[in-house]
Amino acid sequence: NNKNAALEALFAKRARPTDEKEVLLKDDPEYQKYFKMLKVGLPIGSVKQALMRDGKDPSIADMDPEKSYSSQTRSSEEVYNSQATKNDVPLKDSEEYGKFFKMLKMGIQIGAVRQALQKGGKDPGIIELDPEKSLSSQIDNTPLKDTEEYGKFFKMLKMGIP
Repeated sequence: NNKNAALEALFAKRARPTDEKEVLLKDDPEYQKYFKMLKVGLPIGSVKQALMRDGKDPSIADMDPEKSYSSQTRSSEEVYNSQATKNDVPLKDSEEYGKFFKMLKMGIQIGAVRQALQKGGKDPGIIELDPEKSLSSQIDNTPLKDTEEYGKFFKMLKMGIP
């Protein structure tokens, strides 16, 4: 009888998710409606636009609804390391942005290219950068608190001034 109880306890433990926070994306209250939109046949572009409208990452629509969000996202260290190598390539040759600069070269208007960037979940301001230089060489990564323009406000907060 003890053996049966022990086996039942073991199987019950295996049947339960190990981490209660690991909710499948399709069941996550925050993203559930977007996966329902895909399920009923809405185009992925429309779903991505709805995600952007609601202030969420549009790449969520590309994720597997049968897995949790955390299992499909990389740690910030992984992202930084992959970005460091990606960003040393000139923008016009980069995997991520090269096609947009090619669109410009083919004569497509800048407004259409910006819209394509936004639709792809990317910053449309990228198109204003120099395509011959890497992204990392053109972006100032100085924290806002250390900038001349915004530093004074952080100083005020530190001093307790609302």
